[in-house]
Amino acid sequence: MTAIDDEIFLFSPVGIVVNSLEGNFCKANYAYLEMMGYSTDRLAGKNFKDFTHPEVDKKADELFEQFISRTKTNGKISIRTKTATDQWIWISVNARIIRNENGAPAFFIAFVEDISQQKYEEEKQARLLEEINALLEATRIALQADDFIDAAHSLFEHCRILVGAGSGYVALLSKDKNQDEILFSEDGGLECSIPMNAHMSVGGFVADAYKTGRPVYQNEFNLSEHASMLPEGHISLQNILFAPLMEKGESLGMMGFAQKRKGFSVRDAQIAGAFADLVAIVVKRSQLQCEHQKMQIAIIQSDRLSSMGRLAAGICHELNNPLSYVGYSIESLKDDFAEMTKAAIDLEKAENQNTGTGWQAVNRIKEMLIDDDIQKRLSLATEGLCRIREIASALGAFSLSEKEAKRSVSIDSVIEAAINMAMYEIKYRAKLTREFTAVSPVMASPGRLAQGFLNLLMNAVESIEPGKVMDSEIKLKTWQQNGHVFFEISDTGRGISKDRIDNAFEPFYTSKGNTATGLGLPICKQIVSELNGEIRLESIEGRGTTVTMQIPIHEKSITDYVKSQLDTCISNRFVQGRILLVDDEDGIRLALHRILRKHKTEDAASGKDAIELLQKDHNFDMILCDLVMPQTTGIDVHKWILANVPELADDMVFMTGGVFTDDAKQYLATYDPPVISKPFDHRTLAQFVNDRVAERHLTKTN
Repeated sequence: MTAIDDEIFLFSPVGIVVNSLEGNFCKANYAYLEMMGYSTDRLAGKNFKDFTHPEVDKKADELFEQFISRTKTNGKISIRTKTATDQWIWISVNARIIRNENGAPAFFIAFVEDISQQKYEEEKQARLLEEINALLEATRIALQADDFIDAAHSLFEHCRILVGAGSGYVALLSKDKNQDEILFSEDGGLECSIPMNAHMSVGGFVADAYKTGRPVYQNEFNLSEHASMLPEGHISLQNILFAPLMEKGESLGMMGFAQKRKGFSVRDAQIAGAFADLVAIVVKRSQLQCEHQKMQIAIIQSDRLSSMGRLAAGICHELNNPLSYVGYSIESLKDDFAEMTKAAIDLEKAENQNTGTGWQAVNRIKEMLIDDDIQKRLSLATEGLCRIREIASALGAFSLSEKEAKRSVSIDSVIEAAINMAMYEIKYRAKLTREFTAVSPVMASPGRLAQGFLNLLMNAVESIEPGKVMDSEIKLKTWQQNGHVFFEISDTGRGISKDRIDNAFEPFYTSKGNTATGLGLPICKQIVSELNGEIRLESIEGRGTTVTMQIPIHEKSITDYVKSQLDTCISNRFVQGRILLVDDEDGIRLALHRILRKHKTEDAASGKDAIELLQKDHNFDMILCDLVMPQTTGIDVHKWILANVPELADDMVFMTGGVFTDDAKQYLATYDPPVISKPFDHRTLAQFVNDRVAERHLTKTN
């Protein structure tokens, strides 16, 4: 190689390594050394197998055998390799055999790229889709099962597989609250001398889970003081996870898991909590069969879940569509960049051999870089991710419990959430038109309000015969008048006869046959009545129906409307702020740093770290803090701030992916801090932060 070739090799931004035919390191450039954290001296005399994961040996051996036998001159594999700090990372290795003048293999050259983040995102997306599908299936089971034991067992098995536990059980809490009475258990093939149907006294970690109403886990249980509480003869447990079956703040029982090979995580606890909630619903439904008054409540909850269950297939379809073209866009872009890498190799080869054909490789790279299709695919992927985020947000709105506190709500966002849930049903029945005007917020429970809007949408859809999309219409309209917000939905469906209109709001009355519960309109009326509003229905048989909801404006809305003039001014100016980012997810903090790069940002990887940082320095304009974190939660951080630096309390904003505990809901209802839902839109989040920081500085100067 010439001096210039050496410079290109050493300073190339892509990791490059040269190996002997036996796989020993001969030479590596700076990019590779920096990626792996090794020095040239440390690599000397080492074989690539010294650093690769055992599971990839066979894959790599096959590739090298193909090189040696001349059946292949180049190949690409993805493998796991160990860095100098003993960290396993994923790398993409694009290897090529270099032959001498006689055509015999001389050495290998490989282009190496760190694809750990890409692998992480792929695994994360696959995991998310798996979890969504599992929860949708669990919802269907919870709705359709006739026997609550069978349903609970099925939900337990789904959850056990999803979290990767080897064994576990489901138990109901005894009437005196002192014992867990096991319904069934899975021993995972373990031999235990304790009868699997034995009652268990409530204590230790089980008591902790009941006390907090939240899942708890311990990955070194065999070393903890609670291990001694196991009865004699019980199998040794390496790790445990308990998720209480909570129903409206009442403890019904416990779902327990144990023996996960690599230990449980916060995500496992969240998943177990979600499934425990479904098991609790199943158990409660069974108990309510003997009590008439409670049975009415159970039926209302069942109707809500029924809507979710019916829409489950449509939601999966709406998720799979954008996932399909997002996946295509990313995979095709990956292929294009692989082609550009190959062109770069051809260019280097042409330069090394001085063939004068390098311009062909340059033109190939140039054509791909200026191809408008790359930008189109990036836009398509972004559009698909936005669609997935909208659906995820809509799902979040419907995951809230009956105890969700009322708060100031923009009905436009709640209506859009209901539309996102029902869009799959709507688009095959009718055209959807909107006529929305700016309206003030109302004081309501977003989940309950969304349920009402969804019921009205589904009633409109079901009134329209399929197959006449272009001739059918569902029209949504909002306006504000005399201190009230109005929502109107009209359809061109079959309508209701005059003799049946008076019965439309009666529970269990339906004209849809045996498949309907007859609770859609009665529930809407109940929701609106709870808000001191009114609901009216007008219909002409054969021509369509119009339903109008009237809800009082939130009292603070008048002040908020006047304040909007100031907000407009604030939105038009930028003030750089100092912002503390608190989240236990590295990816979230990294994204926030990027989104808020115009501001000065610092981060903390836990609530404990945040408190320690604030003890030394609390000069921040805003604190963006995750609500749910292990050990020290966002609420714990907020409580510490209230006690130690109360002037910062109003500058704290919670972030959450949903699934609040009753304690968290009560706390948020008491202090009413701003809450940002994940996944967030980066432009909306950036504007929100800009406005809050500008408003804070404007208040200071005044």
